Amino acid sequence: ASWDFSLFTDRQQQDPAKPAGANRRSVKQFRCGEKVMLGGVEHVCLRVEGNSFLPQQVPRMVGLAVLCAQARTSRPPEEVMLGALQGEGAVVVPCAPGHPLVLDRVVYSMGEKAASAPRDGWTDTYSLQQMEAFKRAVLYPHLASPAALQAFATWLVDGLPTPQ
Repeated sequence: ASWDFSLFTDRQQQDPAKPAGANRRSVKQFRCGEKVMLGGVEHVCLRVEGNSFLPQQVPRMVGLAVLCAQARTSRPPEEVMLGALQGEGAVVVPCAPGHPLVLDRVVYSMGEKAASAPRDGWTDTYSLQQMEAFKRAVLYPHLASPAALQAFATWLVDGLPTPQ
């Protein structure tokens, strides 16, 4: 199924010349993956799979998930998420800051029936080992830096809207 993700982007459909449904996207899955300890703080890996994404869509999906997980809504989380997906203007979809988010991998498939496995050798052990080594040497230390942790903590406390 596809949904209108207009509330999940800064570039909402304001141009009347845009065709109806220009912000419709299909998200196949959005789930929690492995947990990683960085600088004594637990981080969770999220997997988002879809056919295409709008600008700021994934950080806003993360923001909405955090909003609901922290029970910062006066309505049940399922109702808030459905309201956001149905374009309910009363739902404020917060945007998670970009610094704790890492694009781990992009996988292109040839249509809906194609296998979801990465193409062009990315599944070989050597490439996966290289990606993991790069993440541990370069990305993870940045995510665990005091400045990054403080900025994210500030967003968790001050950046999320009050109950809706």
